[in-house]
Amino acid sequence: MSRGILEQHIFDPETFTYPGERGTVADAKVAGAPAGSVLALTAQLKVSVVDALPEAHDASKDGSCEMTTETAEPSPSAS
Repeated sequence: MSRGILEQHIFDPETFTYPGERGTVADAKVAGAPAGSVLALTAQLKVSVVDALPEAHDASKDGSCEMTTETAEPSPSAS
């Protein structure tokens, strides 16, 4: 449990596959939400084996995730 949230990883007991996870409020005071509230829920709907990766039309040739637009460097604030 972290920050009042119980994080559960769900496994199928027969196949040991990982179909998903769930985050539920266990400590309302710490989490800042009603106890029992589901905050996160994921589900794996499909697993496939393929011969090739799908085409990525907007990816750069080197596979990087660098931004293409210039951004201003943050300046330190005076204290």
